[in-house]
Amino acid sequence: MDYKYNIRGWLTKINDPASLNGKLFGYEIKYNNPLNPTKSPGRFNGNIAEVDWRNSSEDVLKRYNYEYDPLNRLRNGFYSEPNATNPSNGNFDEYLTYDLNGNINTLKRKANSCIRRHFYFGR
Repeated sequence: MDYKYNIRGWLTKINDPASLNGKLFGYEIKYNNPLNPTKSPGRFNGNIAEVDWRNSSEDVLKRYNYEYDPLNRLRNGFYSEPNATNPSNGNFDEYLTYDLNGNINTLKRKANSCIRRHFYFGR
């Protein structure tokens, strides 16, 4: 296992998802340098803008781009397979809303053919 950290001490990479070189898994976290800054702009506050990963059994590079609201709460996660014919197919996208206290109100997850919606009710 190869671990890399940025100057702030934040984990940025476990192995290399771009080329596994015989390793079983690779994972890269991008805080302020995403490859797709229009979808998820880089920030210097610790929020993760983009994550890439690959495992050796599928050998497909996968990515999530993250969007945050003005209060730095996760709002959307957009799944893609950058090297695929249809990279942003919408599969596995996630959408969140929050109540006035900052609790998750709804969580909508897409998966290939169905959409799951979760509603949270506090007491």
